[in-house]
Amino acid sequence: FHEFREQLPLTRLSKTPPSDILSEINITEATRAFFYSMIPFFKQQPTPSTALLELKFKELLVHICSNPMNKELLASLKSMSETEKPLLSEIMEANYTFNLSLAEYAKLTHRSLASFKREFREVYQTTPGKWLMQKRLAYAEYLLQNSKKTIIEVTLECGFENPTHFSRVFKDAYGTAPLQYRKKAPVPLAV
Repeated sequence: FHEFREQLPLTRLSKTPPSDILSEINITEATRAFFYSMIPFFKQQPTPSTALLELKFKELLVHICSNPMNKELLASLKSMSETEKPLLSEIMEANYTFNLSLAEYAKLTHRSLASFKREFREVYQTTPGKWLMQKRLAYAEYLLQNSKKTIIEVTLECGFENPTHFSRVFKDAYGTAPLQYRKKAPVPLAV
């Protein structure tokens, strides 16, 4: 549904979905012809790939939803797609070590980039870029103190682009390069 939102007449819909789970679907002649053109796909051997069937199903859905007479169905689909947004904090905590762009994080959380940034600031009281840097640096500090991973391994595991960038931002934050920090770090107590 998200793929085709821009092509569908979403602005004219009521915000509340219909109360009935089942609603009648109005079928145009073009939709009927498309439906009947699908029958050979289910009779052929070998059966068509899942990717092709998924694509054809999406095409059928666009046919149905493009019909202004099916606005109740479209309102229901819109309502379902909007209520299933995952918690931004859960997604970010689980994925901050991945080197993704803010647009990719927004997509991961099912939000536009503007909504993502706005909601992020409400949740964390800072910008996504600053939060990501703080989380990655804190994790890098933990790894430097508690693991024998190389600087390159720490760099990649924490979501930094390359060791040079990591070393520069680490030194800016902690006043020393990662390797020197590790040498000065207290040895963890054995339990």
